[in-house]
Amino acid sequence: MSWSKPLLAERVGLQDPRILIVPQADDWGACDDALFLIEGLRTAEGEPLIELMPWQELIPSHAFARRGEMWAASDVGICVSRQNGKGGVLEALVLCHLLLFGARRVLWTAQLQRTASDAHKRMVALFRSCPDLAEMLDKTSRDGGITYGAGNETIRLKTGQEIKFFTRSKDAGRGLPADVLILDEAYDLTESELAALRPTLKTAANPQVIYTSTPPDEDVHPNGVVLARIRKRAMAQSGDARRLWMEWSVPTLEELTAAAEQQGQKLLGDPRLRDPAVWARGNPSLGYLFGEETIRADLENMGARQFLVEDLCAPDHWPDPDAVDAASIAIAPQTWRDRRDPQSKALDPVVVGIDVSPQRVSSISVAGWRADGRIHGELVQSAPGTGWVVPMLLEIVTAVDPAALVIDGKGPASTLLADIRAEGLDPQVLSSAERSQADDGLVKDIEQDRLELPGVEMPPLDAAAEAATWREFGDLRFFERRAGGAGISPLVSLSLARFGLLVHAAQPQRPPSRPPEPVKAAPAGDDRELDLMTAGF
Repeated sequence: MSWSKPLLAERVGLQDPRILIVPQADDWGACDDALFLIEGLRTAEGEPLIELMPWQELIPSHAFARRGEMWAASDVGICVSRQNGKGGVLEALVLCHLLLFGARRVLWTAQLQRTASDAHKRMVALFRSCPDLAEMLDKTSRDGGITYGAGNETIRLKTGQEIKFFTRSKDAGRGLPADVLILDEAYDLTESELAALRPTLKTAANPQVIYTSTPPDEDVHPNGVVLARIRKRAMAQSGDARRLWMEWSVPTLEELTAAAEQQGQKLLGDPRLRDPAVWARGNPSLGYLFGEETIRADLENMGARQFLVEDLCAPDHWPDPDAVDAASIAIAPQTWRDRRDPQSKALDPVVVGIDVSPQRVSSISVAGWRADGRIHGELVQSAPGTGWVVPMLLEIVTAVDPAALVIDGKGPASTLLADIRAEGLDPQVLSSAERSQADDGLVKDIEQDRLELPGVEMPPLDAAAEAATWREFGDLRFFERRAGGAGISPLVSLSLARFGLLVHAAQPQRPPSRPPEPVKAAPAGDDRELDLMTAGF
């Protein structure tokens, strides 16, 4: 229901977002249904359960637009200054998803446990104060449909629908299929957290991800790049994209300076710090939840930069995701694609690299010298689990007698060492410094055309190369295992195999420029070629 309480101040915040990116839609009926539902919910005393300010009403009025049978916006971004009431918007959106649109499970995540617990507490209060909602709880269970405790805070309906509240981590949400994913305080959302949570929506018929946040400050929030990337993609999206972005912010100082110069004026200082009319642009709840004196007190007690970001939603200090991505990307996509050679073959012997990701995806790759002195690299297998690794290694050893097996002694694959050694095999175990040399050396060989890949399809390796970024630790750098996107264990296994090849197998001599006179044939097998993908393992 629209706001009916008295205003607290004469000045009222601007209700329309300064930045509004709306995807194409052909049906807005569900938006009207959502607002009707919210207005109809009542407490036991007959009072409105949720009263939305006009700016809050705009969000369900756009978030539930449809394109065909799907949400026009599969991703919804809401950016507004702190303490303006985005939590109330999330409560309304969640109830609509459950009661109107049949969401089976909503995952409500936050960066801190107290934030997740506070969201759970507020939603529980709504269900208990509204007879219609209270009747929907699963009261047949001992907990009455409401569970407590960090990581186990849930609201469950008699229909089996539920809302789960928890903090984000690289493993949070695994095994929990959902229809709606809420990423609250998304300025602190990491690549690995997003990679763990987005797959929860894979089986949803009509999924939606909702990001809410204040802006990140690139000097304060190292994980703000994820949200910055989403914002930048929304603002540059084409007509078929499915992103909704709504931002109640003040203009940047650069924008204000340019506007003043067009009018033949010059700014003195930053007018945003002292102009209540500007404050109203970044605080739509001004006059509804607080007055100008509250903002003025924040200005007096906070640094100017923090005040601009936290209190005015100033976008001056968003990190540039393109600059960050370019600096951290390990392998240029085109360079990787240029290394495919359908004629590439490895000479005998080869070296085998073994790696396991933190998500327990195992990979085996091989590297061998080519006749022209370059390296042939190839992925043999990448699959979930570790139980298949040792049996496959035994088959490889029997079939081709590799010069070495190489494994990262500090990574998850180290758990396989006991089983490998129990079979009489003695792998080379790399130190952290050697692992850094392996990863760095692989990239340099790819860049300088010293390593070639076969023409066969290797989707896990290609995806790993595309997703690989650097993680620096002192003077060392490694492929980032915690990054989002594809797992990088196939690429790590290749870097290990290449490193072992340099150590354990001599580089063949390059053929002379003019062919020599025929000589007596060498014994069979001295220069056998090995096609690893068709070796019949």
